[in-house]
Amino acid sequence: MPELLAKKITLIQDYLRQLEEYLRQCLGAKQPDNSAVFSVERLFQLVVDEAVDVNMIILEKEKHSLPDTNQGTFAALKDGGTIGEELHNRIAGSVGLRNRLVHRYETVQRSVLLREVQKYTAAYKEYLKLIIKKFLQ
Repeated sequence: MPELLAKKITLIQDYLRQLEEYLRQCLGAKQPDNSAVFSVERLFQLVVDEAVDVNMIILEKEKHSLPDTNQGTFAALKDGGTIGEELHNRIAGSVGLRNRLVHRYETVQRSVLLREVQKYTAAYKEYLKLIIKKFLQ
């Protein structure tokens, strides 16, 4: 299990690195390139998906009941003491944004997307540091 967890974390780190590059391109441009925005959307989705997988691995390892929703995995980590309430509050909403992007539940304005992804990117970096410290060192 540590190997799978390490692999997932490496993927998230790589996606975040690429995501930050595309975010810089988009935020630095007056009119962001469509392909850069689409890259931000896809990389963000991958970060969230991999993080949910990490959450499930941790919950299974610690013998916690598995939540019914992806967003619930963050709440379960908070309830189990793996992440604090402040980080939970900063990161859990990323699942909702991911769902809106994937399922087109609503139109997400580019400016909102870029601002939200930038905010969540910072939260995911903190999340990774915590997970690595608690489970891989």
